[in-house]
Amino acid sequence: MSMSEYLTSLVASIRREPALLLDAVETALVLLVALGVALTDDQTAAITAVIMAAIALLKGWATRPFEVALLVDGARSVLVLVMTFGVGLSPEFIAVATTFVGTFTTLVMRGQISPANGSTTPTSTPTSTVVTDAGHTRPVPAILVAAAVPLVVLFAFLLLQPLLAVLLT
Repeated sequence: MSMSEYLTSLVASIRREPALLLDAVETALVLLVALGVALTDDQTAAITAVIMAAIALLKGWATRPFEVALLVDGARSVLVLVMTFGVGLSPEFIAVATTFVGTFTTLVMRGQISPANGSTTPTSTPTSTVVTDAGHTRPVPAILVAAAVPLVVLFAFLLLQPLLAVLLT
């Protein structure tokens, strides 16, 4: 498979999974704010809540029924404020916990929401394949690739946090 075919397949997958793409963006932004920028705990919590609320609005706009994504992600942004100002947890813990919960709930809700543009049917573009133990090839589900992105970003930030702390000080 050529690179252009792979990118075409990836774009088609993103159109079918806008919620997972928005979760990947949210994960990157929240972790960057919590782990990569020198802010006070209150500033980090406020920015994290605003990012989550904005992603909730975008996810509500990009998926149908909009209420599902809007309510769940809106509740997560309120939960960030409660965890910060009510319980007093660290911004790093809040960032990791809420991005994990966000990705997990999106994967759970995946069967209940669909893209607003109605592009739920797979396209005829070829997908990547893997070779099984028996030597047969089978397609790699795009949902696994899309679900792995926020988790990879999360673990990359956790592994690179000490390096980021040294570079940014």
